[in-house]
Amino acid sequence: MCASCPAGSFSDVSGSVSCTSCPAGSFSATTGSTVCESCPAGSFSDVVGSIECASCPAGSFSSTIGSIACASCPAGTFSAVTGSIACTPCAAGFASNTIAATSCSACPPGSFSANSGQAVCDLCPVNTYNPFSAQIQCLACPNGETSTVGSVACVPDGPCTDVILEFQTDGNPDQTTWEVRSEDGTTVIASGGPLVAPFGIQTDMTCLPDGCYTLRVLDSFGDGMTTGGYILRTVNGERIIDDRNNFSTGSVSAISGGQGFCLPMSSDKVIFTSCDKLDWISGQYVVATPNAAVSAQWLTGVQTDDGYEFWIFDPNGTYSFRRFRNHATSDLFGPASATRACHMRLNNWTVANQVPANVLMNVRVRARVNGVNGAFGPACRLAINPALAACPQTQLMNVPGDPNFSCGATRQWGTGNLVHARPVSGANRYQFRFRIAAEGFSVTRTATTYFTQLNWAVLPLQDGKTYDVDVRVSKDAGATWCSASDPWGPVCQLTIDNTPANSGNQNFAAAGADGELRMFPNPNRGDVLNFSLSAIEDGVNTVSMDIYELTGKRMSARTIAVTDGNVNTVLDLQGELAAGMYLVNITAGDKSYTERLVIQP
Repeated sequence: MCASCPAGSFSDVSGSVSCTSCPAGSFSATTGSTVCESCPAGSFSDVVGSIECASCPAGSFSSTIGSIACASCPAGTFSAVTGSIACTPCAAGFASNTIAATSCSACPPGSFSANSGQAVCDLCPVNTYNPFSAQIQCLACPNGETSTVGSVACVPDGPCTDVILEFQTDGNPDQTTWEVRSEDGTTVIASGGPLVAPFGIQTDMTCLPDGCYTLRVLDSFGDGMTTGGYILRTVNGERIIDDRNNFSTGSVSAISGGQGFCLPMSSDKVIFTSCDKLDWISGQYVVATPNAAVSAQWLTGVQTDDGYEFWIFDPNGTYSFRRFRNHATSDLFGPASATRACHMRLNNWTVANQVPANVLMNVRVRARVNGVNGAFGPACRLAINPALAACPQTQLMNVPGDPNFSCGATRQWGTGNLVHARPVSGANRYQFRFRIAAEGFSVTRTATTYFTQLNWAVLPLQDGKTYDVDVRVSKDAGATWCSASDPWGPVCQLTIDNTPANSGNQNFAAAGADGELRMFPNPNRGDVLNFSLSAIEDGVNTVSMDIYELTGKRMSARTIAVTDGNVNTVLDLQGELAAGMYLVNITAGDKSYTERLVIQP
């Protein structure tokens, strides 16, 4: 007696002693088959001996019979159901920039897609706007109003300030969006997102007319930007709101009470040593830079309406407090003088409004003259941290104008050549660590003072090389080191140059024919890049800097303001560039410069 071939196999000749398994792309659902059937379009079989074919999952398709695999829907299309024989183009007003999409996303306000099948939405051009989602075109601005690229509203024509919202993204950038609203919160002036670059840097730029606004950064999942944050700043680097590595929970990051920011800003700010200090204790003085107009009111007229207002706030909305210091009150600081009001004693006020410890705050300052407030100036970060203050981090001396300035400096090698750290009260040991990670080089020098000579014999520093240098301190002769979680402070660069004629602290990358271009340090560790360009032609107000991989992929784009025919600024690369070589293209009017930039690991 002959046996029937089981399902999944066949026999097509008489006298067979065995059955043949159905090949991939086919199936047999019954016993006794003499032939296998091809999988119909919309299905597949990727193994031999199938008794049925599987439907293509949503996001994929199969347009032919006998398929052994389904193809993913390309960008600009989607498949919402299983068993698709073709993908559906995204409708106009929608887009999908991923493969294997099961749906398309509506173009957000400020953008549009005029055609079906678009992978990305187009931003509204200059002088157009779109306040709604899923639109196929943008609206023209009314007469007398203008807009920048990607606008959700038009604004009256007039002066505006270019601002940049710079994100350090986490692993889920698609959860993050942002919006700038009018001061009363009723009108969205600019918006963006979702973000697209995980664990990277993404910047959005807009020009805001003179006025006051609120900023809201939104996380759809409700867990903040778990390993990232953002900075709102002007194109010349002046911070308005700094929330780096601080938006760690919740769905909304915004200053409390609908408070926001106004443009243009003033130049009033805290002094360098009060800026970004994260180891304050209650009772210490945060110091504002003296404003000549305020100082001129000392002993002139009413003394209670001239001074400085300090604003300390959490960008995530947990705290906001403003403290006014005038000529008439001491705040326990003396002697009385034209600059006494510059000093604000931390937490020397009502207990209910005390600045909480261990929360990253921003601090901004504005002058008040004859009872009239000026505009707030740039933001710095501030944190009360008694544990860190008891034994703080330090670094190479970085206070501008200090005669021992060493952060980013160039030094000759040999006896009498020194590098200095910022001194720490009570410290009796300092360790200076010099490294070039790419070469596996590391040497640590211990000193009983806050400086060390560049003259040792074992593992000396070499002429022409740039080193990463960090410092740590001890108050018990090296038994323990301050800030046990990470005793080493911020890294600075130090370049060794034994050329006798060399002076100053620059490491020059290149020089243009008409103006001098400087980028230093180069090689760079991917954080701070000093950049200057001189002799820029009249009428050029901004310089563009684009950084490219050697493959031609643009990794960063920045616009830098020109002042009196020159650019001189510090750019925070924030680790956005991996180790390797890059091309930096600078455009100033009709002149351009291209230079190499080396990022060390």
